[in-house]
This record gives sequence, C-alpha cells and structure tokens, in this order.
Amino acid sequence: MTYTFWIEILIFSSFGNLLNAFVLYPIALFIISRFFKKKVETAEEYRPGISILISAYNEEKLISDAVASIYNSEYPNELIRVIVGSDGSDDNTINILNELKTKYDSLEVYDLPRSGKNRILNILAEKVETPLLFYMDADLRIQNGTISKLTEQLSDTEVGAAMAAVKIVVDPEDENAGVKGESLYQKLETYIRIWESSVSSTVNSLGTLYGIKTELYQPLPNDRVCDDLYRILITSYKKKRVIFVPDAIVTEVREKSLGDELGRRIRLAAGGLSAVWEVRDVFIPFKKGYAWMSFALYTHKILRWSAPIMLIGILLGAILLPEESMIYDKVMIGQAVLYGGGLIGWILEKMKINLFPFRILVFFLSMNIGFLLGIFRFIARKQNSAWLGSELSKENILPESI
Repeated sequence: MTYTFWIEILIFSSFGNLLNAFVLYPIALFIISRFFKKKVETAEEYRPGISILISAYNEEKLISDAVASIYNSEYPNELIRVIVGSDGSDDNTINILNELKTKYDSLEVYDLPRSGKNRILNILAEKVETPLLFYMDADLRIQNGTISKLTEQLSDTEVGAAMAAVKIVVDPEDENAGVKGESLYQKLETYIRIWESSVSSTVNSLGTLYGIKTELYQPLPNDRVCDDLYRILITSYKKKRVIFVPDAIVTEVREKSLGDELGRRIRLAAGGLSAVWEVRDVFIPFKKGYAWMSFALYTHKILRWSAPIMLIGILLGAILLPEESMIYDKVMIGQAVLYGGGLIGWILEKMKINLFPFRILVFFLSMNIGFLLGIFRFIARKQNSAWLGSELSKENILPESI
C-alpha cells in the first residue's frame, strides 16, 4: 500500500465521519422513525404542582419579563412556584426580583454569592417539593399553553423529561451570521429531536425550558458539565424517555453575534463532553438497555463535536496529497471553497453585506472553531458554569462525583 493510499484513506475517513454526523445520521433517523415509533401516552387533564428554577447573573434587562411570562401563561398560578437564585449579580437584578415578590406570592428569591450556574441550581433544587421540576433562563419567554403541553407529556410513566422548542426573536436589522446560522442549525436539530423522540428519547438538549420528574433529579456533579444536557442524559441513563415537544414554544430574546455564538459553542462543547463523560459506561458493548442511547449520543453529539478534527484531517491530507492522486483536484477545490468562502464571508460580515452562502460558511467554520476550543477546554478540565465574568476560584468547585 502506497503513501498516496494512506493519505486518501485519511481524507475519505475524515469526510465520511463529517457526512455521517451532518447528513447520514439525520437521513437514517428519519427512515428509522417511519417504522419504529413509540407513542407517548399523554393525559390532557394532568396539572400537577410545578417548580420553575432560574439562575440569574446580571439579568436586570431580562428577568422581569421572564418571570411575568411564567405567571401570564395559562397554567394555574396556584400550582406554580418560581424559585430564582442570583449568582452574585452586581446590577439591579435583586432589586427587581424583590419588587416582583410583592406581585407574585409564590416567587422566591435568593441572593447568593457568585459561584456558577451549576452550584446555584443545585441549591435551588433542594427547595423543590413539587412532583415536576422545570428549568429556564432569563432570556426566555413562555408562550401560552407551553407548560401544559410539557406536563401532558410527563403524565406518561415512561417519560422522565420533556423539552420545549425555542423560537429566536431578533430585529431584522440586527441579523448577522451568528443569528442566521444558529437559526438554520436549530431547524435541522428540531427535526432530529422530533425523530429521536419518536423512536425512543432525544439525547440533545436545547438550553430552553424543560421539565423533569423530581423523583429523577440528581445534583450536578461539578462545575464542568453542561447543566441541561447532563440532566437529559441522566434521565435517559435511568431508562426514562426524554421527549422534545415542538408545539410547546418559548421565545429567546437575547441578542446574538458571531462572537457570542463562538463563545457559546466553546462552553457547550466542553460542558457537553463533560456531561457525556459522566455517563460514559453506556458505551460499554452490549450493556443492556443502552443501545439506542449510545448510538444516538455517539452519532449525534460526539461525532458532531469531533467535526473540527475531521476538518483538520482533510486539510492535512490536502497538504500531503501528491498531485498524481485521482482526487487531488476535487480535494483542492473543496478546500478553496470552504476556507476561501469563509474568509470572504467574514469580510462581508464586517462590511454588513448579507450574502447567504457566505454567511453559512462563516457560521460553519466558527461553529467548528468553537467545538475545537471546547475540546481543549474539556481536556483542561475548566469550569463551564460561570458563563460570564472570570473563572471561579477552586473553593467554589462542586464535588467531583455524585
């Protein structure tokens, strides 16, 4: 076997994994979902008491509308308990929340020292006494009927968690590659979540409103795990279904930029890998009851996070590939289109010129840069729960395991 052969193997295997993660898995999932559907037995009258937890850090512009959207939803207010913890906010967040307490009797507010989202949520969860436990962020607005649609799914004894869909709200004049790319990316992810849920359980969190049965709750083990993905994986690990509910909608109102999305991808990849590490034994061959979880988790998440490594493999192969190779021209054209188009797109973005194909290339490359840096962050075992501000001090890190 020649030198050229091994370089071509590197290129083909890297491209194959990329194709599997972004194209073949969705196609295969669509086909599987046509033949192997598992129905959720919902009860429309199911209206248990619920607790909704919010960890807030300097959210003075967003927190009031977030809380109001909960109480203005159709869910009976007497069944709602909202528990908000300020993660060391140094703006007007606490004052606003204290004012809201005079309006909403079941709103509880805790002014806690800065220690990261995961620790704050663990503290708040200890105060929950209701059958269902919901999580949301301050930049979300709950639409009418959303909570009921989630609780109906949770009436099924086989369902352990239910997740709402998110609609990104942005001023058209503020639209950028980060907003456009994330919107399209989430459309693909929406279909994947629907198909995964119909077969068994989705392994992909969304950072949106979601609820779990309190009996399945486990504290977050450390400040490295992505909080929402960890809970979803633990629910599946306990052999309960996680269902994505596309007609249960929340809107996300926080402004986005390409730089913001890069930082978000870094933290989500690092936190996601840390969460997967906590349930790593599902990948043990023939471990009973985890075949679907390990297949979906590997193909949907791990391969996706590994995409930048595949891109580097193809780029390295292109550099080393001899000109006499039959695929030389195709590989070179592909690299020129991807990286040349990405550079042009970045320049156009700076000039505020909107050309859709170039915006998508910029978002794709930015996303994979984020994934790569997230892998490095995971290896370095850095915290991911304090999304703003400086790194947390060592004394604020949670226990290593649960």
